[in-house]
Amino acid sequence: MTALARSVALPGDEVFVLHDRPLRDGVAVGETSQFGDDVWRLQPAIHKSSGRNLILNFNRFPVRFRPVAKQLAYAMLSGPLPQGEKHCKVEGVRCASTELRRFLTWLDSQAEPRCQRLATLTGADPLAYQRHLVGPFPNAATQRETCRAKVRLFWRWRHNLSDWLPLDPIHIDGWGEPDAGAQRRGENRTSRIPEQVLGPLFVRALRFIDLFRPDTIAADQQWRKTRFIGVYQRLPVGKFHRSNGTRHQAISDHLERYVTSGRPLPGWRGVPNRKVLSAARSTAGPGPATSSRTPSSQTASPAPRRPHDPPRRLPLRIPSPGGTGRSSA
Repeated sequence: MTALARSVALPGDEVFVLHDRPLRDGVAVGETSQFGDDVWRLQPAIHKSSGRNLILNFNRFPVRFRPVAKQLAYAMLSGPLPQGEKHCKVEGVRCASTELRRFLTWLDSQAEPRCQRLATLTGADPLAYQRHLVGPFPNAATQRETCRAKVRLFWRWRHNLSDWLPLDPIHIDGWGEPDAGAQRRGENRTSRIPEQVLGPLFVRALRFIDLFRPDTIAADQQWRKTRFIGVYQRLPVGKFHRSNGTRHQAISDHLERYVTSGRPLPGWRGVPNRKVLSAARSTAGPGPATSSRTPSSQTASPAPRRPHDPPRRLPLRIPSPGGTGRSSA
């Protein structure tokens, strides 16, 4: 046997392989399997009443790799833990043994002398095993990934083994399937926008924000001031300009205010908002506007509408150039 990577005593044949596991009630450690047995019974460490009677049958492993297979199984069950590892579930050790046997059986069938031991393998051997997995699992990328993961156990638990992989397969160029992880995580495969295109777009977007941020914020604030509070509620009183002239003059004054301030008329897609204009006109009253010295009783606003009353819609009449009036709702 080769020297260990660090000083960890190999288990003797008389060591009970489940000595560090909680056992079922009524089962003593002395009744469990020992390291020297060819068949390990795992049932005493399975606490589920419906658990299967699992075993590890090392007679199915190649003879030359049987000791290292036992050492790895014992380490995962009750052996000293390497840094960053933890004892696996009993069912997990049983499942891992299937893939370990698959790898060691394939390795035992190789003619190269270096394949007689794990310590003499090179990076080409794990890649050859990876290509071999395509045969039994041609359309099962997840299963092939599971097989590769179990091969790495001979590296991760190397401090507990007499023969171990000399390198971590995960660092070998070509190890693994690039698409397997993406398929498992459900990553979006939609083509991304190239950086050469995305960069200028970000620059233009940030420049647009810097230039039009004040106007955008001011327009939003103005919209919030003039929007309707509810379906059956009037616009807030005092939000619009009061004219001292006729209805036509009220509209003209209101439009002039927008022109003077340089603000666009409230509307949608080029069409002015008639409700806003009607509200501005209605503040001047049905006839000539009263002066500021009019008693409050004459300028009082109409009685508030009840919740179930229909909305009041005042016609918007703008005298035409020919003298006839034109009404619009």
